[in-house]
Amino acid sequence: MTAMTKQLVGQYLEPAGHTHGVYLVACFPPEQVEEGDKRSKVARHTTQTLIESLTAQARDIPAPFSVGVVVHKVALPG
Repeated sequence: MTAMTKQLVGQYLEPAGHTHGVYLVACFPPEQVEEGDKRSKVARHTTQTLIESLTAQARDIPAPFSVGVVVHKVALPG
C-alpha cells in the first residue's frame, strides 16, 4: 500500500500546490471480492488493522504534507 505517498502526495497534492489531503478507502466484505480483484488487497485486512496501517503511513508522510485517513465499509447489493 504505497499509493498514499506515490499517488495522493506525488501525483495530486504536490503538483497542485496543496499540503492536505484525504486518503479514502472502500472496504468490501471478503466474500464479495474475487481473487485478483484490486479490492482483494483491502479485503484481506480487518477494518481496524487497515485503519491502523494507513494511519501509520499517514504519520510517516514528510512535512509539509498532511493526510487524513477515512475507511468506509461498503457492500455490493444482493
